Amino acid sequence: MHQREEGFTWFSGDGTRASRIDYIFTRDCPPTDATLTPLFFSDHIMLSCTLSLPTGVTVGGGLWKLNCSLLEDEDVVREYREQFSQWQTLQDFYDSRAQWWEMVKERTRQYFRKIGREKKKRLTRRMMGLQKRLQSPPRKFLMKLERAVFYFLWGSKWERLKRDDREPVSPVPGLTLSEAKQVWRNAAHPALQNRHKDLSWMAAHEILPVRAVMHSRGMAKNPTCPRSGCNFPETVRHLLWECGAARDLWAKTGPLYFPCLPAGGAQIGYQLAILGVGRGLKDLTAQDFTSLWLTLNVIKDAIWATRNLLVGKRVTVPLHACELKVTSMLQGYRATIFGRGGRGRTERVPAATVAGRP
Repeated sequence: MHQREEGFTWFSGDGTRASRIDYIFTRDCPPTDATLTPLFFSDHIMLSCTLSLPTGVTVGGGLWKLNCSLLEDEDVVREYREQFSQWQTLQDFYDSRAQWWEMVKERTRQYFRKIGREKKKRLTRRMMGLQKRLQSPPRKFLMKLERAVFYFLWGSKWERLKRDDREPVSPVPGLTLSEAKQVWRNAAHPALQNRHKDLSWMAAHEILPVRAVMHSRGMAKNPTCPRSGCNFPETVRHLLWECGAARDLWAKTGPLYFPCLPAGGAQIGYQLAILGVGRGLKDLTAQDFTSLWLTLNVIKDAIWATRNLLVGKRVTVPLHACELKVTSMLQGYRATIFGRGGRGRTERVPAATVAGRP
């Protein structure tokens, strides 16, 4: 089908499986050419092909098919039955029952197409509203809350760390000293926005104001995760990695960050996704690591923003809207850092931002 193109056309969310479309079976119209186009919103690569159509093929609109999901709305069914009862009274105005039935079919098509368009408009408005709220959350309130909680919990320790020259690098639990240095370099990466730097810094210190942290200081009623059906304590690790909502988003956005991982090297895990350290990252160029690190931070920001909407305003953001927020922020990053076309304006990035380099 496409002998010149190499690689797979589908990747699973966790990156462990992949497959490839090699054949398309058609009737009387063999394909003459095919191209593969990557898509940021799907785990499939789009396959476009040119078909050789036989002579005498008519081109035009196809048959209309009823969207059966509209019949699940009881109000729509009741209104249609009322309309049909009115149409039944018009049978005497037609020469035959067949002509009357053609009228019924046409008006049925118009009725359900109108209902479908209105339903789609309502869904689009709701999705756009959620997208705007995700892109422009009440940042002033959240920033003030995060700053107040940080200084309440860690203000005195931070002052001691600034005065103490004997411990130049703050340790990170479970990591070596060199890995901890890389964590703080990543948290201060020059390509990150300030709020993403703050999020990375607080996640590394495990002082993000989640319920478990707030409950341990007497500032929350319980440490339980606010997600429906999740009864685990809401720690930083649970929020960003172990919670079902976080796992779903990491799996859904896998096609965005899997291409940035080194081939046969690092596997996505908590330390890589949250802290930016892991085996194989030394083989990445500065620009590749920057792309990977920006993508991971955008996903963490989406998890944190949707959690705050749930806790603060009781708004449950669907997975699709979270994915839209991630892709939207990534597009903004690429336009700002790498230029409009997504390619780097310069290939030189500070060496300190590359994992494992001094």
